[in-house]
Amino acid sequence: MVRPHTEAIRPPRALWCPFELGRPLGAPDEPEFQTRVLRAVLSLLERADDPILEDFDEEPPSGDMSDEDMEGWTCPVNFGEGEQAVDADTDLASALAQEIAQLQSWYDLAVEKNGKTTLGISGAPLDTLSDYLLSFADDPDTPHFRDDLPRFQILKLAIDEHKAFYFEAGAAKPGNPTDTDLANWFYGDSVMGKLLLKINATCMASDDEVLRHMSDRRIIPVQQRHLKGMKVEVPSPTG
Repeated sequence: MVRPHTEAIRPPRALWCPFELGRPLGAPDEPEFQTRVLRAVLSLLERADDPILEDFDEEPPSGDMSDEDMEGWTCPVNFGEGEQAVDADTDLASALAQEIAQLQSWYDLAVEKNGKTTLGISGAPLDTLSDYLLSFADDPDTPHFRDDLPRFQILKLAIDEHKAFYFEAGAAKPGNPTDTDLANWFYGDSVMGKLLLKINATCMASDDEVLRHMSDRRIIPVQQRHLKGMKVEVPSPTG
Protein backbone atom coordinates (compact mmCIF):
# COMPACT_ATOMS: atom_id res chain seq x y z
CA MET A 1 0.00 0.00 0.00
CA VAL A 2 2.98 2.33 0.58
CA ARG A 3 5.34 1.90 -2.34
CA PRO A 4 8.45 3.57 -0.79
CA HIS A 5 8.28 1.09 2.12
CA THR A 6 8.19 -1.86 -0.27
CA GLU A 7 11.04 -0.45 -2.31
CA ALA A 8 13.16 -0.15 0.83
CA ILE A 9 12.27 -3.57 2.30
CA ARG A 10 12.61 -5.43 -1.05
CA PRO A 11 10.43 -8.48 -0.34
CA PRO A 12 10.72 -11.37 -2.83
CA ARG A 13 7.39 -10.51 -4.46
CA ALA A 14 5.04 -7.56 -4.03
CA LEU A 15 2.08 -6.08 -5.85
CA TRP A 16 1.61 -2.35 -5.32
CA CYS A 17 -2.05 -1.33 -5.31
CA PRO A 18 -3.07 2.36 -5.53
CA PHE A 19 -5.98 1.96 -3.13
CA GLU A 20 -7.01 3.61 0.13
CA LEU A 21 -5.02 2.52 3.17
CA GLY A 22 -6.93 -0.23 4.94
CA ARG A 23 -8.42 -1.51 1.68
CA PRO A 24 -5.71 -3.69 0.12
CA LEU A 25 -8.23 -5.35 -2.21
CA GLY A 26 -9.82 -2.11 -3.35
CA ALA A 27 -13.51 -1.31 -3.17
CA PRO A 28 -15.78 -3.23 -0.77
CA ASP A 29 -18.57 -5.41 -2.15
CA GLU A 30 -16.79 -5.81 -5.49
CA PRO A 31 -15.89 -9.53 -5.55
CA GLU A 32 -14.93 -9.63 -9.25
CA PHE A 33 -12.48 -6.76 -8.84
CA GLN A 34 -11.08 -8.21 -5.62
CA THR A 35 -10.57 -11.55 -7.38
CA ARG A 36 -8.52 -9.82 -10.07
CA VAL A 37 -6.31 -8.29 -7.39
CA LEU A 38 -5.80 -11.69 -5.74
CA ARG A 39 -5.03 -13.37 -9.07
CA ALA A 40 -2.52 -10.65 -9.91
CA VAL A 41 -0.61 -11.07 -6.65
CA LEU A 42 -0.74 -14.89 -6.77
CA SER A 43 0.60 -14.86 -10.32
CA LEU A 44 3.85 -13.45 -8.93
CA LEU A 45 4.50 -16.87 -7.37
CA GLU A 46 5.05 -18.21 -10.90
CA ARG A 47 8.12 -16.00 -11.33
CA ALA A 48 11.62 -16.49 -9.96
CA ASP A 49 13.24 -13.17 -10.95
CA ASP A 50 12.87 -11.73 -7.46
CA PRO A 51 12.76 -9.20 -5.96
CA ILE A 52 9.61 -8.34 -7.88
CA LEU A 53 7.59 -5.15 -7.50
CA GLU A 54 4.67 -4.97 -9.92
CA ASP A 55 2.01 -2.27 -10.21
CA PHE A 56 -1.68 -3.11 -10.26
CA ASP A 57 -2.90 -0.72 -12.93
CA GLU A 58 -6.66 -0.74 -12.25
CA GLU A 59 -8.49 1.76 -10.11
CA PRO A 60 -11.15 0.28 -7.79
CA PRO A 61 -14.73 0.70 -9.00
CA SER A 62 -16.45 3.78 -7.68
CA GLY A 63 -19.93 2.33 -7.91
CA ASP A 64 -23.05 4.17 -9.02
CA MET A 65 -22.75 7.77 -7.88
CA SER A 66 -25.49 10.34 -7.97
CA ASP A 67 -24.94 14.00 -8.77
CA GLU A 68 -25.11 14.68 -5.04
CA ASP A 69 -22.35 12.15 -4.39
CA MET A 70 -20.18 13.76 -7.02
CA GLU A 71 -20.24 17.01 -5.08
CA GLY A 72 -18.26 15.30 -2.35
CA TRP A 73 -18.82 14.51 1.27
CA THR A 74 -19.24 17.36 3.70
CA CYS A 75 -18.46 17.90 7.34
CA PRO A 76 -21.27 16.49 9.57
CA VAL A 77 -21.26 19.49 11.90
CA ASN A 78 -24.46 21.52 11.79
CA PHE A 79 -24.53 24.48 14.14
CA GLY A 80 -28.23 25.02 13.67
CA GLU A 81 -30.30 28.16 13.45
CA GLY A 82 -29.17 30.96 15.72
CA GLU A 83 -25.87 29.35 16.72
CA GLN A 84 -22.65 30.64 15.20
CA ALA A 85 -19.46 28.65 14.87
CA VAL A 86 -16.68 29.84 17.17
CA ASP A 87 -13.65 31.12 15.25
CA ALA A 88 -10.89 28.56 15.74
CA ASP A 89 -8.23 31.13 14.85
CA THR A 90 -9.14 33.29 17.83
CA ASP A 91 -10.49 30.72 20.32
CA LEU A 92 -9.27 27.24 19.48
CA ALA A 93 -10.37 25.68 22.77
CA SER A 94 -13.97 26.89 22.53
CA ALA A 95 -14.17 26.01 18.83
CA LEU A 96 -12.99 22.47 19.56
CA ALA A 97 -15.46 22.04 22.43
CA GLN A 98 -18.28 23.29 20.21
CA GLU A 99 -17.31 20.95 17.38
CA ILE A 100 -17.16 17.92 19.66
CA ALA A 101 -20.53 18.82 21.20
CA GLN A 102 -22.09 19.06 17.74
CA LEU A 103 -20.63 15.68 16.75
CA GLN A 104 -21.83 13.94 19.89
CA SER A 105 -25.22 12.98 18.44
CA TRP A 106 -23.56 11.44 15.38
CA TYR A 107 -21.18 9.50 17.60
CA ASP A 108 -24.06 8.28 19.80
CA LEU A 109 -25.87 7.13 16.65
CA ALA A 110 -22.78 5.21 15.54
CA VAL A 111 -22.47 3.44 18.89
CA GLU A 112 -26.16 2.54 18.86
CA LYS A 113 -25.95 1.23 15.31
CA ASN A 114 -22.71 -0.73 15.72
CA GLY A 115 -23.16 -1.83 19.30
CA LYS A 116 -19.54 -0.92 20.07
CA THR A 117 -16.94 1.82 19.97
CA THR A 118 -13.16 2.06 19.79
CA LEU A 119 -13.19 5.14 22.03
CA GLY A 120 -12.09 4.76 25.65
CA ILE A 121 -8.77 2.91 25.57
CA SER A 122 -7.04 5.78 27.38
CA GLY A 123 -9.29 5.54 30.41
CA ALA A 124 -9.74 9.32 30.39
CA PRO A 125 -12.79 11.41 29.37
CA LEU A 126 -12.61 13.05 25.97
CA ASP A 127 -12.69 16.55 27.45
CA THR A 128 -9.62 15.70 29.57
CA LEU A 129 -7.84 14.52 26.44
CA SER A 130 -8.86 17.69 24.59
CA ASP A 131 -7.51 19.86 27.40
CA TYR A 132 -4.24 17.94 27.30
CA LEU A 133 -3.82 18.38 23.54
CA LEU A 134 -4.65 22.08 23.72
CA SER A 135 -2.09 22.57 26.47
CA PHE A 136 0.51 20.43 24.69
CA ALA A 137 0.20 22.56 21.54
CA ASP A 138 1.50 25.53 23.56
CA ASP A 139 3.78 23.65 25.95
CA PRO A 140 4.93 20.05 25.30
CA ASP A 141 5.94 19.80 28.97
CA THR A 142 2.32 20.13 30.07
CA PRO A 143 1.37 17.63 32.85
CA HIS A 144 0.21 14.23 31.59
CA PHE A 145 -3.22 12.74 32.24
CA ARG A 146 -1.48 9.41 33.02
CA ASP A 147 1.82 8.75 34.77
CA ASP A 148 2.45 5.20 33.54
CA LEU A 149 3.43 6.03 29.94
CA PRO A 150 6.13 8.15 28.30
CA ARG A 151 5.18 11.50 26.82
CA PHE A 152 5.11 10.43 23.18
CA GLN A 153 2.73 7.55 23.94
CA ILE A 154 0.49 9.83 25.98
CA LEU A 155 0.32 12.25 23.05
CA LYS A 156 -0.40 9.49 20.52
CA LEU A 157 -3.09 8.02 22.76
CA ALA A 158 -4.89 11.36 23.13
CA ILE A 159 -4.77 11.93 19.36
CA ASP A 160 -6.01 8.42 18.57
CA GLU A 161 -8.94 8.80 20.97
CA HIS A 162 -10.08 11.94 19.17
CA LYS A 163 -9.62 10.26 15.81
CA ALA A 164 -11.83 7.38 16.96
CA PHE A 165 -14.56 9.78 18.09
CA TYR A 166 -14.46 11.86 14.91
CA PHE A 167 -14.26 8.94 12.49
CA GLU A 168 -17.10 7.04 14.16
CA ALA A 169 -19.25 10.18 14.27
CA GLY A 170 -18.44 11.02 10.66
CA ALA A 171 -19.14 7.51 9.43
CA ALA A 172 -22.65 7.70 10.92
CA LYS A 173 -23.59 10.58 8.65
CA PRO A 174 -25.66 9.72 5.55
CA GLY A 175 -23.68 9.59 2.33
CA ASN A 176 -21.42 6.58 2.95
CA PRO A 177 -18.17 8.54 3.34
CA THR A 178 -15.02 6.65 2.39
CA ASP A 179 -11.91 6.42 4.54
CA THR A 180 -10.41 9.13 2.34
CA ASP A 181 -13.46 11.37 2.81
CA LEU A 182 -13.20 11.02 6.58
CA ALA A 183 -9.46 11.64 6.62
CA ASN A 184 -9.74 14.71 4.37
CA TRP A 185 -12.40 16.15 6.65
CA PHE A 186 -10.70 15.23 9.93
CA TYR A 187 -7.25 16.55 9.04
CA GLY A 188 -8.17 19.27 6.57
CA ASP A 189 -11.54 20.73 7.56
CA SER A 190 -12.20 20.12 11.25
CA VAL A 191 -11.14 22.21 14.22
CA MET A 192 -9.36 19.13 15.50
CA GLY A 193 -7.33 19.12 12.31
CA LYS A 194 -6.22 22.69 13.03
CA LEU A 195 -5.14 21.62 16.50
CA LEU A 196 -3.19 18.66 15.11
CA LEU A 197 -1.31 20.93 12.70
CA LYS A 198 -0.36 23.14 15.65
CA ILE A 199 0.73 20.10 17.68
CA ASN A 200 2.74 18.82 14.73
CA ALA A 201 4.52 22.17 14.45
CA THR A 202 5.23 22.12 18.20
CA CYS A 203 6.78 18.66 17.93
CA MET A 204 8.82 19.70 14.91
CA ALA A 205 10.28 22.63 16.86
CA SER A 206 10.95 20.57 20.00
CA ASP A 207 14.38 19.69 21.37
CA ASP A 208 13.05 16.17 22.00
CA GLU A 209 14.20 13.88 19.19
CA VAL A 210 11.24 11.51 19.70
CA LEU A 211 8.73 14.35 19.31
CA ARG A 212 10.53 15.61 16.20
CA HIS A 213 10.32 12.09 14.80
CA MET A 214 6.57 12.04 15.50
CA SER A 215 6.15 15.22 13.46
CA ASP A 216 7.30 13.33 10.37
CA ARG A 217 4.16 11.23 9.89
CA ARG A 218 2.88 10.02 13.27
CA ILE A 219 0.58 13.02 13.78
CA ILE A 220 -0.31 14.08 10.25
CA PRO A 221 -0.27 11.00 7.97
CA VAL A 222 1.70 11.01 4.76
CA GLN A 223 -1.49 11.22 2.67
CA GLN A 224 -2.22 14.59 4.33
CA ARG A 225 1.34 15.94 4.26
CA HIS A 226 0.30 18.80 1.97
CA LEU A 227 -1.47 20.34 4.97
CA LYS A 228 1.84 20.86 6.76
CA GLY A 229 2.47 23.83 4.49
CA MET A 230 -0.43 25.69 6.09
CA LYS A 231 0.57 28.57 8.34
CA VAL A 232 0.25 27.82 12.05
CA GLU A 233 1.58 29.57 15.12
CA VAL A 234 4.58 27.68 16.45
CA PRO A 235 5.55 28.16 20.09
CA SER A 236 9.24 28.72 20.80
CA PRO A 237 11.13 25.52 21.70
CA THR A 238 11.50 24.98 25.41
CA GLY A 239 14.75 23.81 26.91
